[in-house]
Amino acid sequence: MKIHLYTLAHLGGKVYTWRMEEDRPQSTEEQTFSAYNQWVSEGRRVRVLFERMGFPIPLPLKSALGQGAATSPTRVTRIPPPERPNSPTQAKGSWQWLPVAKASVRTVFLSILNEGKPLLLRDIADRIQRLLPKSNPGSVYNIPAQISEKIEKVGKEWRLKAGQDAPILYSGYVWAPREQFQATDLAEIRRLAIAHLLSISSGGLQIMQIYNQLKEGADWLDTPNSKDLIKTDLAIMKGDGIVKRVGNSNKWTLVEKQGS
Repeated sequence: MKIHLYTLAHLGGKVYTWRMEEDRPQSTEEQTFSAYNQWVSEGRRVRVLFERMGFPIPLPLKSALGQGAATSPTRVTRIPPPERPNSPTQAKGSWQWLPVAKASVRTVFLSILNEGKPLLLRDIADRIQRLLPKSNPGSVYNIPAQISEKIEKVGKEWRLKAGQDAPILYSGYVWAPREQFQATDLAEIRRLAIAHLLSISSGGLQIMQIYNQLKEGADWLDTPNSKDLIKTDLAIMKGDGIVKRVGNSNKWTLVEKQGS
């Protein structure tokens, strides 16, 4: 590791220096943006120190960070939400929705029982197989033990326990507040949000741009969000033929948007 000391300014007879440590070159996109964010954060901290002391901000620092105040946040334009499908009367404005074909087996299982009719397990399994033809039929038989706090068996049939809330199956979508979805459901909802964002963006977006815009501009999205999650989402969406890179750049766009 190399350590460099750079002189920033001579103020009041004092010499102010900038200490930088040089490691081996960063190679991945995530490391690159992480290093950039650290650099910007450190630059803003130094600018605050200059402002507190009443010293003029050095021109290179001012040019790098812009003319605005050090504490001014970066503004991200609000992203208009995707069109909301017809919803059940119980659905509140904060509820999320997911096409049933993308929902998890457990979520669909509960939404079927939430229709109010007790059912044999094999009938539930048959219904799920019709709704989720790519799912493993045998996995349905393991679910009752996994959600025993929510359901109960009456004779040979299963039903929701009294007072238990569950997702609602309505017009081809599963509706629920965030806490009633599984982690895999929330990931699917986030991928739909990424596709929506790319559909209204021109020229494609990089991972950091997608992350920041969803984090700061999508107040209608209530899912986990991180650069790593979005990187994984894009890889999955690429495998599904939904997104692709823009040429040799680090930007992503919808496949169908480019007409390919």
